[in-house]
Formats: sequence, C-alpha cells, structure tokens
Amino acid sequence: MATGFQFEHPSLNWGAPDVYQEFQRFKQHVEFTFKGPLVKAEPADRAGWLGLWIGQQGREVYKTFVWQENEQDNPDIILGKLETYIRPRTNKRVARFKACQRKQTEGENFDNFVKDLRLLLMDCDYGNTEDILIDLIISGVKHSKVQERMLDKGSDLTIAKAIEIGQQFELSQKQLKMIRGEEILRVSEHSYDKKKDHKGTKQQYRRPPVNTQNNNKQDKRRQDTYHHDHQSKCGNCGTTHGNNRCPVKGTTCKYCKKPDHWLKVCRKRLRKINMIQEVDQNSCDSQDSGDELLLYISTVKTETWRNSEDRWIVDVHIGDKALPVRIDTGAKCSIISKKSLNKLELKSKMFEITDSKKILKSYTGHKIQQIGKIRLPVIFKDREIYETFEIVDMEQDNIISGDFAESLNLVKRIDTIDTIEEIAKPNELSHDFPELIKNIWNITR
Repeated sequence: MATGFQFEHPSLNWGAPDVYQEFQRFKQHVEFTFKGPLVKAEPADRAGWLGLWIGQQGREVYKTFVWQENEQDNPDIILGKLETYIRPRTNKRVARFKACQRKQTEGENFDNFVKDLRLLLMDCDYGNTEDILIDLIISGVKHSKVQERMLDKGSDLTIAKAIEIGQQFELSQKQLKMIRGEEILRVSEHSYDKKKDHKGTKQQYRRPPVNTQNNNKQDKRRQDTYHHDHQSKCGNCGTTHGNNRCPVKGTTCKYCKKPDHWLKVCRKRLRKINMIQEVDQNSCDSQDSGDELLLYISTVKTETWRNSEDRWIVDVHIGDKALPVRIDTGAKCSIISKKSLNKLELKSKMFEITDSKKILKSYTGHKIQQIGKIRLPVIFKDREIYETFEIVDMEQDNIISGDFAESLNLVKRIDTIDTIEEIAKPNELSHDFPELIKNIWNITR
C-alpha cells in the first residue's frame, strides 16, 4: 500500500446534511485517485485504502455487509455496497411527478434551477436523463423568450446549448438593468425611504404634546412637504416641479448640444457608466469563511475580445503545446477552459485533476461551476513555473492572474511615484462630468 509520493486523500463526511450527495463527491475523488496516484496499485491494496478513507463509521457499516468470495478485495464492489446503503429508498413515480412539477420560481437563478432538476432526475430511473433534462428545462423555465430560443434549435438542441441559452439570457437581462440604471435607482430609493421612515419614527416618539390649532398647522405643513418630496423627478431637468413648469424649455444641453434637457440628466452622458457594484462587507466576511474563497472572473466571449492588437493575450507553452492566455491583473486565480485543457493532450499521470473548494463568480455575481483544479508547468521564454489552474466547462479566455503574470515577467509592478511635475488638463473628464472637477494643481515632491 506504500506510494512513492504524497497526494490528497479522500474523506467521507458522515455528518453532512445530505450524506448521499457527500458520498457522490467522495466517490468521484476516489475514482480520480485510483486513476492517478494509485493507478498501479493492486485491487486488494485499493480496497485497503478505501477502508481507511471511509472512516470509523464507514467501517462499522462495512461489517454489516454480506460478501461473496473475493468481493472484499474489489474496491468497485465496496463502493457499490456503500452507495446502496447510503442512497435513500425512493419511489420513481413520485420522483418523476416532482421533476415534472418543478418550475423556475421568481428571482431564482437559472443555474440553481438546472442543478435542482439534475438532483430530482437522479431518483427518476430514466434511461436517457440528458434528453429528459432538456424537456424539463424548456417546460419549467420562467421566461418565454428562453423557451422560444431553445425550441428554435429543434433536434439540434443539446443540454450544453440549452444551459448556455439560459445563462446568456439571464446575464443579458442583468446587464440591461445595470445599463438602464434600474437596479441602482431601486437600491437608492429603498435606502432613502428606509432612512426617512426611521427618522420619522424617532420624531414621532419624541414629539411633545401641542395644542389643536398648532397641530393642524403642522399637519398641513407636513402634508405639503410630503407631497413635494414624493413628486417624481423630471427626466429633463432632474428637479421636481408642477406640470408644464419645466425650466429647461428653450435651453440646450452643454454635453450633447441637444435641446430641452440639462447636462446632469443627459442620457448620452449617463450611458458611459458601465457598472456600479456595491459589496456588503458583512456578507463577504460570512461567505469567505473556512477554506472557501470567492474569486471574481470575467466570462466574456473570446470572439468579442481577441484581436491581433490585443496586448493582454500572450501565448505560453505547456509541454510542446501553445496555450493562449489573457493577463488579468485583477484576477485572484488562473483559469483554463476544459476545451483548452483537452487540446493540450496531457498523457502523463502526474497531471491529476483534483477537487477545488474555491467558489468562482463572474463580475455579475453568478456562480461558475468549476470541474476541479490542475497544476501545470507554464513556459514563457526562458522561464518555467508551475501554476494551479481552476478548470471551467464554458467558452471563455484562459486567464492567468496578475501575480503569476508578474512571476513570468509579463507585467511589472510600479510601487512608488517620486515626482509628478504636472497633471494634464483632463478635457474629456471635465467635459463629461464638470460637477466633479473644481481645481487642478501641479503636484511636486
């Protein structure tokens, strides 16, 4: 049972909330280990390793099994008996009914909807689960436009394409709201109303008794103030006013030179703002606990970004194969797509795919499911450095983090600026956002 090198040993958590799902994770780790570090081990040795990995509670369950001759030396039979023991008894008719009734709820993430369907199908005992999954996605997805796009594909629709259509639609809807400013406006109004209600409650609690005449006058003033505060702001001037009293009539915008609106609400100017992201520090602290790590990556299509003049895409080598990668100085890890990994044709057993506990997120906040991680020797010019890549099954650029790019001498960090003689006048900035520009001075050491 001795091995010539160390590796990450699988372990089965019997205290997990869903023991069967935990066993599926454990089983996958065991299979990768038998194909990698223990590929040359005898079946009896593998069975011995398996007995160590299942823990004390697993060995107690192991004692209850009835064995035929030589079955105890077969790790596949041991895993099968453990799975039969752990798997809950189900009624496939009820499971199929639940799967057919599953619909995407309001505000539910598309990926979460598909994941839940996969779990329901595990108990349905269908022959071709992928084809059934496509039918359930089409019938259960909330948005009719997603259904139309999937049905347009006809018999050419695969599960990968169906998931891609759902993800693209969800992402485009979120980006459209950001461009229009709907989410930002909704957050701002909610925060304003919350503060205002809280303030009003405190004032009401501390209000001293007054006579009836003064009270009536104060009520009238409060009603007038409330009516003024709750008038909607004009889209042309940004202020509140009565009907047909907009002060911008006959004036010209200083930004786009078009009539009847002011610069601060100019739609052409506001379209330059791509995204505003607000991060709640408390939620980040709670999610980053333990050995899980949130990593934000870009999921932009390769065809959109790559061109001959793109200085941020370089070719590195893995063995004798070239691998195009994008340098992302803001990324916290390196990413490789499953398609690119397959093209490398890595045959050596030393390149093992292992489980990863990192949580990948796109800039829009969507979770990206990774297949695992792999450690690869990256060669650039005269340097060869090992790097751990997170593997994702989606169409996107391969990414190397800023720290790794610095190790390969692809980028250089500038830590200090000794002297700044003069700051050039930001003509475009002052033209776009004049309310933010007041004075510009020369800065010297």
